[in-house]
This record gives sequence, structure tokens and C-alpha cells, in this order.
Amino acid sequence: EEVSEDALDVFRVCRGVAQGPVELPGGSGMPLECNLEQFSGVAFNKGCYVGQELTARTHFRGQVRKRLMPFVLRGGGALGRTR
Repeated sequence: EEVSEDALDVFRVCRGVAQGPVELPGGSGMPLECNLEQFSGVAFNKGCYVGQELTARTHFRGQVRKRLMPFVLRGGGALGRTR
């Protein structure tokens, strides 16, 4: 079943998964910190890629020290700097 791009974005954002270099600049996080394993974005049984050993070790030890996490702001206040 096909879903719209907007529906995929909602699904992805609700799970804290960044998309592409705009939301996740290069070198800013490991694949597991960015929750990419939730969308099969990391293969633990094949391939050779930069950071594979660290990513696999982190996955199999079950210890990811930091992650992107979704959250909801309530109250209707504006975001950004205030003077």
C-alpha cells in the first residue's frame, strides 16, 4: 500500500529519524544515534562501511549513549530567541 510523503514524514518524525543532510549534517551522529535501524537503514549482517565496527559493537552491546528523540511542545508559545 502506498502512503503519501507527508504521512511518511509524520511517521519518521514521530520516531525521531532524521532525513538526509538537511536534518542530519555529515559527521553529526552515528546511525544508531539517529535511529536509522528502525527503517532498516543499517545492515548488521553484511557489507563493509565506514564506522561499521563501532556501529555493530554499539548495537550488540545494547548501549546507545545518545539518540534523537521526538517531543511535543505544548502551550502555543513561539519558538526561537526572545529578547
